[in-house]
Amino acid sequence: MLLTTARMIGVTLVALILQTTLFADLRIGGVAPEIVLAVAAIAGFVAGPNRGAVAGFWMGLAYDLILDTPIGLAALTFCLVAYAAGFAGEVAFRPNWWFASGACAVASAGGVVMLFIVSTLVGKDLVTGSLLRLIVGVALFNALLAPAIMAVVRWSYGRPHELRAAT
Repeated sequence: MLLTTARMIGVTLVALILQTTLFADLRIGGVAPEIVLAVAAIAGFVAGPNRGAVAGFWMGLAYDLILDTPIGLAALTFCLVAYAAGFAGEVAFRPNWWFASGACAVASAGGVVMLFIVSTLVGKDLVTGSLLRLIVGVALFNALLAPAIMAVVRWSYGRPHELRAAT
């Protein structure tokens, strides 16, 4: 458990560094991928809804410390996204890379919508430009990145048969 926690902290830090450096400048049509959101969704998909929600919360909280948003905004959103993706992973008959890509795309789109709604409720406008373009762009970017992220998250959690027994 301690090794898994250390690995997920490392994965989160690498995702945060990539998000704020490489992926912040990698924009197509004004949209950048949200790699931390994708990692949270895949963590839920791989580890299940409960463990994924915990990982999503901490990833979101770490992301909140970097963003210029109210603390807890991304933490709440990423927690809910990871829980929903974990639920989808449990419902899936045989979760594989293409199902994970689809689930990551849907979870990312839902995460962008939730971030928009929650940020609007607290009076902080995070979306500049078209919301639909942002939703579609982030979903496509994250779906393309999902197989690589899934391999890293599976490594960080250990062997898949140990995951379901521990949940």
